[in-house]
Amino acid sequence: MILAADWLAFHADRTPEKLAMIDQGTGRHFDYGTFNAYTGRLAAFLRDEWAVRRRDGVAILAKNSTDYFALQFACFKLGAVMLPLNWRLAVPELLFILNDSAPRVILYDNEFSDRIPALLADSPLQRALRIDLGQPAPAAIRIRIWRRSSPGQRRKPICSPRPPMMTW
Repeated sequence: MILAADWLAFHADRTPEKLAMIDQGTGRHFDYGTFNAYTGRLAAFLRDEWAVRRRDGVAILAKNSTDYFALQFACFKLGAVMLPLNWRLAVPELLFILNDSAPRVILYDNEFSDRIPALLADSPLQRALRIDLGQPAPAAIRIRIWRRSSPGQRRKPICSPRPPMMTW
């Protein structure tokens, strides 16, 4: 049995050309090799430019996208702690979480840029980076959920005629 400390690097080493993820909102496709390099660059940016270190908090205020997963894997590479923020919360609720957990930086979706000045002013956040520079995701995104099947039978989706937002 092979154990991998960095799941993404593990797959990038063995199957770099294999499709890892599709972002339905922007149309971006990532294979394991490309996505591992992308998350490595993000981790290097956080480390070198923003001095994010092991156990530092990195908040994200965004809806699901490949950028969300890129931050997750970048934090894993750094040993930083990713703090996902619920985008449905009001600014006072977000401030409570930020002041309680004290992350150093925040990455946010363009859709939530109106909240960022208040969050930066009244929390321990030191820097912010907007990550949604592509097209907005479709209003109604459905995820394909697969039903478990018996050996030899083809699995069938139980919902959503549309493709999933992200495919692993």
